[in-house]
Amino acid sequence: MQKGTTHEGNTATSSAGLTPVTYASSNTAAITVDANTGVLTAVEVGSNVTITASQAGNYKYLPATLTRMFSVFNKQTPAYSADDHFTGLNGRIEIEGTATITVTGVSDDDDFSITNGDKSVISVERDGETITITGLALGTTTLTLTQEGNEDFIAKSVTYNIEVYMPDDYLTLTPSEAPSFTTGTYRRVVLNRSLKAGYNSLALPFNTTVEELVGADYDASTDWVAQLSLVTYNKKDGYSLYFEKKTEIEANQPYILHLGANKASVVFKNVVLVNAASATQTATGGVSGYADWQMVSNYAAGLDMEGKYGVVNASDCLKKGAAGSTLKAYTSYIVYNGAAPAQVKAAYLDEDEADGLLEVLKGGTSTEEEIYDLEGRKLPRSQRGINIVRGADGVVRKVFKD
Repeated sequence: MQKGTTHEGNTATSSAGLTPVTYASSNTAAITVDANTGVLTAVEVGSNVTITASQAGNYKYLPATLTRMFSVFNKQTPAYSADDHFTGLNGRIEIEGTATITVTGVSDDDDFSITNGDKSVISVERDGETITITGLALGTTTLTLTQEGNEDFIAKSVTYNIEVYMPDDYLTLTPSEAPSFTTGTYRRVVLNRSLKAGYNSLALPFNTTVEELVGADYDASTDWVAQLSLVTYNKKDGYSLYFEKKTEIEANQPYILHLGANKASVVFKNVVLVNAASATQTATGGVSGYADWQMVSNYAAGLDMEGKYGVVNASDCLKKGAAGSTLKAYTSYIVYNGAAPAQVKAAYLDEDEADGLLEVLKGGTSTEEEIYDLEGRKLPRSQRGINIVRGADGVVRKVFKD
Protein backbone atom coordinates (compact mmCIF):
# COMPACT_ATOMS: atom_id res chain seq x y z
CA MET A 1 0.00 0.00 0.00
CA GLN A 2 1.04 3.59 -0.63
CA LYS A 3 1.67 5.52 2.55
CA GLY A 4 -1.31 7.70 3.45
CA THR A 5 -3.84 5.69 1.42
CA THR A 6 -6.77 3.49 2.51
CA HIS A 7 -8.02 0.17 1.19
CA GLU A 8 -11.70 -0.74 1.58
CA GLY A 9 -11.88 -4.07 -0.22
CA ASN A 10 -10.21 -6.17 2.44
CA THR A 11 -13.27 -7.95 3.91
CA ALA A 12 -13.86 -11.57 4.92
CA THR A 13 -17.01 -13.63 5.37
CA SER A 14 -17.78 -16.84 7.21
CA SER A 15 -18.61 -19.79 5.00
CA ALA A 16 -21.19 -20.70 7.65
CA GLY A 17 -22.68 -17.25 7.49
CA LEU A 18 -21.61 -16.40 11.03
CA THR A 19 -21.14 -12.81 12.16
CA PRO A 20 -19.43 -10.67 13.18
CA VAL A 21 -16.03 -10.90 11.50
CA THR A 22 -13.47 -8.69 13.26
CA TYR A 23 -10.08 -7.45 12.10
CA ALA A 24 -6.69 -6.76 13.70
CA SER A 25 -3.24 -5.56 12.57
CA SER A 26 0.05 -7.03 13.74
CA ASN A 27 1.75 -3.61 13.36
CA THR A 28 -0.57 -0.68 13.93
CA ALA A 29 2.38 1.71 13.53
CA ALA A 30 2.48 0.73 9.86
CA ILE A 31 -1.14 -0.23 9.11
CA THR A 32 -4.26 0.29 11.14
CA VAL A 33 -7.49 -1.60 10.46
CA ASP A 34 -11.07 -0.88 11.43
CA ALA A 35 -12.04 -3.82 13.63
CA ASN A 36 -15.59 -3.90 12.26
CA THR A 37 -15.27 -2.95 8.55
CA GLY A 38 -11.77 -4.16 7.70
CA VAL A 39 -10.79 -0.81 6.11
CA LEU A 40 -6.99 -0.53 6.07
CA THR A 41 -5.03 2.71 6.50
CA ALA A 42 -1.35 2.87 5.59
CA VAL A 43 0.30 4.95 8.30
CA GLU A 44 4.01 4.44 7.85
CA VAL A 45 6.47 2.51 5.70
CA GLY A 46 6.70 -1.09 6.85
CA SER A 47 6.64 -4.67 5.58
CA ASN A 48 5.22 -8.07 6.56
CA VAL A 49 2.26 -6.54 8.38
CA THR A 50 -0.28 -9.27 9.12
CA ILE A 51 -3.98 -8.42 8.96
CA THR A 52 -6.11 -11.07 10.67
CA ALA A 53 -9.83 -11.57 10.15
CA SER A 54 -11.51 -13.55 12.98
CA GLN A 55 -14.90 -15.18 13.57
CA ALA A 56 -15.64 -16.50 17.11
CA GLY A 57 -17.73 -19.50 16.02
CA ASN A 58 -20.77 -20.93 17.90
CA TYR A 59 -22.17 -24.15 19.33
CA LYS A 60 -21.83 -25.76 15.95
CA TYR A 61 -18.69 -24.21 14.40
CA LEU A 62 -15.23 -23.66 15.78
CA PRO A 63 -13.60 -20.21 15.72
CA ALA A 64 -11.93 -19.35 12.40
CA THR A 65 -9.19 -16.93 11.28
CA LEU A 66 -7.82 -15.73 7.97
CA THR A 67 -4.55 -13.82 7.55
CA ARG A 68 -3.08 -11.68 4.77
CA MET A 69 0.32 -9.95 4.53
CA PHE A 70 0.67 -6.27 3.57
CA SER A 71 3.51 -3.79 3.14
CA VAL A 72 3.51 0.01 3.11
CA PHE A 73 5.74 1.82 0.61
CA ASN A 74 6.21 5.53 0.09
CA LYS A 75 6.20 6.33 -3.66
CA GLN A 76 7.45 9.77 -4.58
CA THR A 77 4.88 12.09 -6.10
CA PRO A 78 6.17 14.24 -9.01
CA ALA A 79 5.76 18.00 -8.65
CA TYR A 80 6.46 20.49 -11.46
CA SER A 81 6.87 24.17 -10.56
CA ALA A 82 7.49 26.73 -13.35
CA ASP A 83 8.95 30.20 -12.78
CA ASP A 84 7.20 33.52 -13.47
CA HIS A 85 7.63 33.18 -17.24
CA PHE A 86 4.62 30.87 -17.01
CA THR A 87 0.96 31.39 -16.21
CA GLY A 88 -0.28 27.93 -15.48
CA LEU A 89 0.77 25.75 -18.39
CA ASN A 90 1.38 28.67 -20.78
CA GLY A 91 4.84 30.26 -20.94
CA ARG A 92 6.50 33.10 -22.86
CA ILE A 93 10.28 33.35 -23.26
CA GLU A 94 12.13 36.09 -25.11
CA ILE A 95 14.48 34.97 -27.83
CA GLU A 96 17.87 34.09 -26.26
CA GLY A 97 16.15 34.33 -22.87
CA THR A 98 15.73 31.48 -20.38
CA ALA A 99 13.02 30.11 -18.10
CA THR A 100 13.14 27.32 -15.53
CA ILE A 101 10.89 24.53 -14.28
CA THR A 102 11.75 22.84 -10.98
CA VAL A 103 10.94 19.14 -10.76
CA THR A 104 10.77 17.14 -7.51
CA GLY A 105 9.71 13.59 -6.79
CA VAL A 106 10.93 12.33 -10.16
CA SER A 107 13.49 9.77 -11.24
CA ASP A 108 17.03 10.47 -12.34
CA ASP A 109 16.93 7.76 -14.99
CA ASP A 110 14.96 7.04 -18.14
CA ASP A 111 11.70 6.66 -16.21
CA PHE A 112 11.54 10.47 -16.36
CA SER A 113 11.46 11.92 -19.88
CA ILE A 114 11.56 15.39 -21.46
CA THR A 115 9.93 15.83 -24.87
CA ASN A 116 10.85 19.01 -26.76
CA GLY A 117 8.18 19.66 -29.39
CA ASP A 118 10.42 21.77 -31.67
CA LYS A 119 14.16 21.84 -31.04
CA SER A 120 14.58 24.75 -33.45
CA VAL A 121 12.40 26.98 -31.23
CA ILE A 122 13.72 26.04 -27.76
CA SER A 123 16.56 24.07 -26.23
CA VAL A 124 16.06 22.17 -22.96
CA GLU A 125 18.63 21.05 -20.40
CA ARG A 126 18.16 19.27 -17.06
CA ASP A 127 20.52 19.74 -14.12
CA GLY A 128 19.19 17.82 -11.12
CA GLU A 129 15.84 19.34 -10.17
CA THR A 130 16.21 22.32 -12.55
CA ILE A 131 15.07 22.24 -16.17
CA THR A 132 16.31 25.25 -18.15
CA ILE A 133 14.54 26.34 -21.34
CA THR A 134 16.28 28.70 -23.78
CA GLY A 135 14.51 30.54 -26.59
CA LEU A 136 16.26 29.91 -29.91
CA ALA A 137 13.90 31.22 -32.58
CA LEU A 138 10.55 32.98 -32.82
CA GLY A 139 7.65 30.53 -32.69
CA THR A 140 5.51 28.29 -30.50
CA THR A 141 6.09 24.75 -29.29
CA THR A 142 5.32 22.33 -26.47
CA LEU A 143 7.38 20.82 -23.67
CA THR A 144 6.17 17.60 -22.04
CA LEU A 145 7.56 16.26 -18.75
CA THR A 146 6.62 12.66 -17.96
CA GLN A 147 7.34 10.47 -14.93
CA GLU A 148 6.49 6.83 -15.57
CA GLY A 149 4.84 4.99 -12.68
CA ASN A 150 6.83 2.24 -10.95
CA GLU A 151 7.46 0.89 -7.48
CA ASP A 152 9.19 4.12 -6.45
CA PHE A 153 7.32 6.87 -8.33
CA ILE A 154 3.75 7.80 -9.05
CA ALA A 155 3.05 8.44 -12.74
CA LYS A 156 2.51 12.07 -13.73
CA SER A 157 2.75 13.88 -17.08
CA VAL A 158 2.31 17.58 -17.84
CA THR A 159 2.57 19.55 -21.10
CA TYR A 160 3.55 23.23 -21.26
CA ASN A 161 2.73 25.51 -24.21
CA ILE A 162 5.67 27.83 -24.89
CA GLU A 163 5.97 30.92 -27.08
CA VAL A 164 9.32 32.47 -27.98
CA TYR A 165 8.91 36.17 -28.73
CA MET A 166 10.96 39.22 -29.67
CA PRO A 167 11.19 41.91 -26.94
CA ASP A 168 10.88 45.60 -27.85
CA ASP A 169 14.61 46.17 -27.43
CA TYR A 170 15.46 43.30 -29.77
CA LEU A 171 15.46 43.83 -33.53
CA THR A 172 15.78 41.70 -36.66
CA LEU A 173 17.04 43.27 -39.88
CA THR A 174 15.57 41.31 -42.78
CA PRO A 175 17.18 41.94 -46.20
CA SER A 176 13.92 41.21 -48.02
CA GLU A 177 12.17 44.06 -46.14
CA ALA A 178 12.93 47.78 -46.09
CA PRO A 179 14.12 49.07 -42.67
CA SER A 180 11.26 50.09 -40.36
CA PHE A 181 13.01 50.36 -36.99
CA THR A 182 13.15 53.32 -34.62
CA THR A 183 16.61 54.77 -34.11
CA GLY A 184 18.12 54.14 -30.70
CA THR A 185 19.84 51.51 -28.56
CA TYR A 186 18.93 47.85 -28.94
CA ARG A 187 19.96 45.04 -26.63
CA ARG A 188 20.20 42.63 -29.55
CA VAL A 189 20.19 43.07 -33.33
CA VAL A 190 20.07 40.15 -35.75
CA LEU A 191 21.14 40.53 -39.36
CA ASN A 192 18.88 37.82 -40.78
CA ARG A 193 21.13 37.14 -43.71
CA SER A 194 23.44 34.32 -44.76
CA LEU A 195 26.94 35.61 -45.43
CA LYS A 196 28.99 33.20 -47.51
CA ALA A 197 32.65 32.33 -47.33
CA GLY A 198 34.39 34.56 -49.86
CA TYR A 199 33.01 37.87 -51.08
CA ASN A 200 29.83 39.63 -49.98
CA SER A 201 28.69 43.23 -49.98
CA LEU A 202 27.61 44.98 -46.79
CA ALA A 203 26.04 48.13 -45.39
CA LEU A 204 24.74 48.46 -41.82
CA PRO A 205 22.89 51.26 -39.98
CA PHE A 206 25.23 51.08 -36.97
CA ASN A 207 28.93 51.06 -36.17
CA THR A 208 30.65 47.74 -35.55
CA THR A 209 33.84 45.85 -36.35
CA VAL A 210 34.66 42.86 -38.53
CA GLU A 211 35.72 40.94 -35.41
CA GLU A 212 32.32 41.52 -33.77
CA LEU A 213 30.54 40.53 -36.96
CA VAL A 214 32.46 37.25 -37.29
CA GLY A 215 32.61 36.37 -33.59
CA ALA A 216 34.85 33.78 -31.95
CA ASP A 217 36.13 32.40 -35.28
CA TYR A 218 37.50 35.79 -36.41
CA ASP A 219 40.70 35.55 -38.44
CA ALA A 220 42.18 38.83 -39.65
CA SER A 221 43.82 37.12 -42.62
CA THR A 222 40.50 35.98 -44.08
CA ASP A 223 37.87 38.22 -42.45
CA TRP A 224 37.91 41.85 -43.52
CA VAL A 225 36.04 44.63 -45.30
CA ALA A 226 37.33 46.89 -48.05
CA GLN A 227 36.24 50.16 -49.65
CA LEU A 228 36.84 51.70 -53.04
CA SER A 229 40.13 53.56 -52.71
CA LEU A 230 41.68 54.27 -56.09
CA VAL A 231 40.63 54.28 -59.75
CA THR A 232 43.04 54.41 -62.66
CA TYR A 233 42.28 54.73 -66.35
CA ASN A 234 43.92 54.28 -69.72
CA LYS A 235 42.36 54.31 -73.15
CA LYS A 236 43.38 50.80 -74.05
CA ASP A 237 42.15 48.90 -71.00
CA GLY A 238 39.67 51.30 -69.45
CA TYR A 239 39.31 51.58 -65.68
CA SER A 240 41.00 49.60 -62.91
CA LEU A 241 39.42 49.70 -59.44
CA TYR A 242 41.40 49.29 -56.23
CA PHE A 243 40.08 48.61 -52.74
CA GLU A 244 41.57 49.30 -49.31
CA LYS A 245 41.15 46.89 -46.38
CA LYS A 246 39.45 48.11 -43.21
CA THR A 247 38.78 46.68 -39.76
CA GLU A 248 36.08 49.12 -38.61
CA ILE A 249 32.58 49.20 -40.12
CA GLU A 250 30.96 52.64 -40.06
CA ALA A 251 27.21 53.15 -40.03
CA ASN A 252 25.63 53.61 -43.47
CA GLN A 253 28.94 53.15 -45.28
CA PRO A 254 29.32 50.64 -48.16
CA TYR A 255 31.82 47.78 -47.97
CA ILE A 256 32.92 44.64 -49.73
CA LEU A 257 33.09 41.93 -47.07
CA HIS A 258 35.33 38.88 -47.25
CA LEU A 259 34.84 35.89 -44.93
CA GLY A 260 36.84 32.74 -44.39
CA ALA A 261 33.75 30.69 -43.49
CA ASN A 262 29.97 30.88 -43.90
CA LYS A 263 28.09 32.99 -41.35
CA ALA A 264 24.31 32.92 -40.89
CA SER A 265 22.06 35.30 -38.94
CA VAL A 266 24.78 37.43 -37.38
CA VAL A 267 23.94 38.64 -33.86
CA PHE A 268 25.08 42.02 -32.50
CA LYS A 269 24.58 43.04 -28.87
CA ASN A 270 24.07 46.49 -27.30
CA VAL A 271 23.87 48.32 -30.62
CA VAL A 272 23.00 51.97 -31.35
CA LEU A 273 21.13 52.20 -34.65
CA VAL A 274 20.91 55.37 -36.75
CA ASN A 275 18.57 56.20 -39.60
CA ALA A 276 19.19 53.84 -42.51
CA ALA A 277 20.05 56.27 -45.28
CA SER A 278 21.79 55.52 -48.56
CA ALA A 279 25.42 56.64 -48.28
CA THR A 280 27.84 57.16 -51.16
CA GLN A 281 31.58 56.59 -50.90
CA THR A 282 33.33 58.34 -53.79
CA ALA A 283 36.59 56.87 -55.03
CA THR A 284 39.64 58.90 -54.01
CA GLY A 285 43.36 58.63 -54.62
CA GLY A 286 45.16 61.84 -55.51
CA VAL A 287 45.33 62.70 -59.19
CA SER A 288 44.04 59.24 -60.09
CA GLY A 289 40.73 59.42 -58.28
CA TYR A 290 37.63 59.41 -60.48
CA ALA A 291 34.49 60.83 -58.88
CA ASP A 292 32.35 59.15 -61.55
CA TRP A 293 32.96 55.85 -59.72
CA GLN A 294 31.03 55.50 -56.49
CA MET A 295 30.42 52.77 -53.94
CA VAL A 296 26.92 53.04 -52.48
CA SER A 297 25.09 51.61 -49.47
CA ASN A 298 21.80 49.90 -50.24
CA TYR A 299 18.78 49.55 -47.94
CA ALA A 300 16.21 48.89 -50.68
CA ALA A 301 14.70 45.40 -50.42
CA GLY A 302 14.81 44.82 -54.19
CA LEU A 303 17.13 47.36 -55.77
CA ASP A 304 17.21 47.36 -59.58
CA MET A 305 20.80 46.36 -60.42
CA GLU A 306 20.72 46.87 -64.17
CA GLY A 307 23.92 48.71 -65.11
CA LYS A 308 25.34 48.65 -61.57
CA TYR A 309 28.24 46.48 -60.36
CA GLY A 310 27.67 43.96 -57.58
CA VAL A 311 29.61 41.18 -55.90
CA VAL A 312 29.13 37.68 -57.34
CA ASN A 313 30.36 35.37 -54.61
CA ALA A 314 30.37 32.18 -56.67
CA SER A 315 33.08 33.48 -59.03
CA ASP A 316 34.75 36.02 -56.71
CA CYS A 317 34.03 38.84 -59.08
CA LEU A 318 32.27 42.12 -59.61
CA LYS A 319 29.65 41.84 -62.30
CA LYS A 320 27.51 44.39 -64.07
CA GLY A 321 23.85 43.77 -63.42
CA ALA A 322 21.67 42.67 -66.32
CA ALA A 323 18.04 43.63 -66.89
CA GLY A 324 15.82 42.24 -64.17
CA SER A 325 18.63 41.67 -61.64
CA THR A 326 18.02 42.92 -58.10
CA LEU A 327 19.89 43.36 -54.81
CA LYS A 328 18.69 42.81 -51.24
CA ALA A 329 18.89 45.36 -48.43
CA TYR A 330 21.92 45.79 -46.13
CA THR A 331 24.24 45.41 -49.09
CA SER A 332 26.33 47.70 -51.30
CA TYR A 333 27.06 48.16 -54.97
CA ILE A 334 29.34 50.16 -57.31
CA VAL A 335 28.07 52.49 -59.95
CA TYR A 336 29.65 54.48 -62.77
CA ASN A 337 28.01 57.86 -63.33
CA GLY A 338 30.09 59.05 -66.28
CA ALA A 339 28.67 60.21 -69.57
CA ALA A 340 30.11 57.30 -71.59
CA PRO A 341 29.83 53.59 -70.77
CA ALA A 342 32.59 52.33 -68.50
CA GLN A 343 35.18 49.94 -69.86
CA VAL A 344 36.49 48.10 -66.81
CA LYS A 345 39.72 46.14 -66.76
CA ALA A 346 40.05 44.68 -63.26
CA ALA A 347 39.72 45.38 -59.58
CA TYR A 348 42.34 44.69 -56.93
CA LEU A 349 42.91 45.05 -53.25
CA ASP A 350 44.97 48.18 -52.70
CA GLU A 351 47.55 46.53 -50.44
CA ASP A 352 51.19 45.72 -51.09
CA GLU A 353 50.96 42.01 -50.23
CA ALA A 354 47.40 41.35 -51.38
CA ASP A 355 46.49 38.91 -54.09
CA GLY A 356 44.80 40.23 -57.19
CA LEU A 357 41.12 39.86 -56.37
CA LEU A 358 37.67 40.70 -57.68
CA GLU A 359 38.36 40.31 -61.35
CA VAL A 360 35.97 42.57 -63.27
CA LEU A 361 35.04 41.54 -66.80
CA LYS A 362 38.67 40.69 -67.39
CA GLY A 363 39.43 39.70 -70.96
CA GLY A 364 42.49 37.50 -70.51
CA THR A 365 45.40 36.54 -68.31
CA SER A 366 48.79 38.10 -68.80
CA THR A 367 51.82 35.81 -68.64
CA GLU A 368 54.25 38.70 -68.05
CA GLU A 369 54.70 41.35 -65.40
CA GLU A 370 52.86 44.58 -66.23
CA ILE A 371 53.79 48.02 -64.88
CA TYR A 372 51.44 51.03 -64.73
CA ASP A 373 51.70 54.57 -63.42
CA LEU A 374 49.05 56.10 -61.16
CA GLU A 375 47.21 57.39 -64.23
CA GLY A 376 46.75 53.78 -65.39
CA ARG A 377 49.17 54.14 -68.32
CA LYS A 378 51.14 51.00 -69.10
CA LEU A 379 54.89 51.55 -68.82
CA PRO A 380 57.72 49.70 -70.55
CA ARG A 381 59.72 49.70 -67.30
CA SER A 382 59.57 51.03 -63.75
CA GLN A 383 59.89 54.78 -63.35
CA ARG A 384 60.82 56.98 -60.41
CA GLY A 385 58.06 57.32 -57.85
CA ILE A 386 55.11 54.97 -57.31
CA ASN A 387 54.54 52.16 -59.79
CA ILE A 388 51.61 49.75 -59.83
CA VAL A 389 52.99 46.32 -60.67
CA ARG A 390 50.82 43.38 -61.66
CA GLY A 391 52.75 40.12 -61.71
CA ALA A 392 52.11 37.16 -64.00
CA ASP A 393 50.56 35.38 -61.00
CA GLY A 394 47.96 38.14 -60.66
CA VAL A 395 49.49 39.68 -57.55
CA VAL A 396 49.23 43.48 -57.58
CA ARG A 397 51.41 45.71 -55.43
CA LYS A 398 52.62 49.30 -55.22
CA VAL A 399 56.36 49.68 -55.74
CA PHE A 400 58.28 52.88 -54.99
CA LYS A 401 61.42 53.51 -57.05
CA ASP A 402 63.99 56.16 -56.13
